[in-house]
Amino acid sequence: MNELIRKCGEYITAMRIELERKKLVGSGSQDNARITELGCYMTLCAMVIEHKFLAYKNAMNYNYKMSNFITAAAFARLILDLEPTGIFASKPETIPQIKKYYQVFQ
Repeated sequence: MNELIRKCGEYITAMRIELERKKLVGSGSQDNARITELGCYMTLCAMVIEHKFLAYKNAMNYNYKMSNFITAAAFARLILDLEPTGIFASKPETIPQIKKYYQVFQ
């Protein structure tokens, strides 16, 4: 029961971060650094692997748009580290695409 409560707390935190980010995007805020920062913070929440992948991919894209290639490469590397888990079995084209992004970011 305690583990379930901890996981729920992590997801609540992740969703609060995402709602804040979407609120900034929806209001037309020009604070792209804050939007990117919130995307990166969301990756720190303990979520299941499939949701971590989505958070990493979003953070990679935000950092790329901000021309922060070092951090974008770090998130691409984190995505590539998820390959042994088998979450990409339904979309085998994802790994070569992320590898290409990783090389470009470096």
